[in-house]
Amino acid sequence: MTGHPATADLQERLERLRHLRELKLRALPDPSSAAVRWLHDPAAFAEEAITWPAGHGLTVYQAEILRQLPIRRRLAVRGPHGLGKTAVNAIAVLWFAFTRDAAGIDWKAATTAGAWRQLEHYMWPEIHKWARRLR
Repeated sequence: MTGHPATADLQERLERLRHLRELKLRALPDPSSAAVRWLHDPAAFAEEAITWPAGHGLTVYQAEILRQLPIRRRLAVRGPHGLGKTAVNAIAVLWFAFTRDAAGIDWKAATTAGAWRQLEHYMWPEIHKWARRLR
């Protein structure tokens, strides 16, 4: 029955599926790469991917905010001016963009604020500042 046309067609289809699966597996990112390690760990991304000046880095509360982000998916952070909230937001946007792009995941990141000027004068300049510090 191996010479039957239906069997040959089935074998050809299976071979094509194996080939497509092999191509897809080759396209996946290397599991040992930093981008994959950082996919669910924005605090590690911030600590390892950013060039920090000597003696500087994330504060304890900034690291905790970033650690909670993949778990809770949405966070609200309140605090006075100068606490580093915009910096954490900028690092979170860069983490999300970098890791999803490296993993081949289609992504979009919305940034919102109470007023357009907050995005224009604070958030996006902060994202640019931290992007320049990426290794």
